[in-house]
Amino acid sequence: MCHTHGQGIRPCSCFSPRPRGSRTQQKCNINLAKYSPLFRTIAVEAEHNRYCFSTMKAMVRALRVFAHSPESKLNLSTLYISVAPSPVDDDDDVGDDGAYDDGNAPKKDIPPYTFVNFFTSSSPVLFAIRDINCRFLKVIVSGSHLTGPKAIKERRLTLDRRIEMIINNAGTDDMWDNDDVVFHVREMKYLGTHKRLFQMGDHVLKLINEMTGEAKKDAPTEA
Repeated sequence: MCHTHGQGIRPCSCFSPRPRGSRTQQKCNINLAKYSPLFRTIAVEAEHNRYCFSTMKAMVRALRVFAHSPESKLNLSTLYISVAPSPVDDDDDVGDDGAYDDGNAPKKDIPPYTFVNFFTSSSPVLFAIRDINCRFLKVIVSGSHLTGPKAIKERRLTLDRRIEMIINNAGTDDMWDNDDVVFHVREMKYLGTHKRLFQMGDHVLKLINEMTGEAKKDAPTEA
């Protein structure tokens, strides 16, 4: 489910997962051309028992609505992605989406917790996140469906993406366009941010391990 904060706009029905093979007849009920310049915070949250590929695709659809373009007037401060992982071996809850229930999937290719695969380097979710112009990305990991001695309710990972926003918004009127030093500094910062974004899966898994007491070190607050 996608929410836009600060403007009282209801969740958009077009972001809901669709039954397999079906097409939605609903049109987006948010007037993005009119309201997107007012958005400052966007939160995309997956239900804890919805973690299969169709849910991943639904999240990607929600994110792509806000992808950066030359015509975009979106001035987003923070993008929140919220998940509530659970152990893969305990995913036989009644009412879940059936992912991993067949028992035939190769264990070596399955992360030990649900939703970790949403953040691996090949995940379409990360590519959709990359295409959104925002100052900060915050991944919220809920411990509501995790077990362990620490019983941590929630932890967050924060990625500072301001350098990407500067580069995306610079355009042809950039006063530093011909400054080689500024270009080099920006490029190095951009590459570092891009690398950390596509390592997010490792950070999420590490965070979960620490929330369940499987790791001794304190969890990172920044990706």
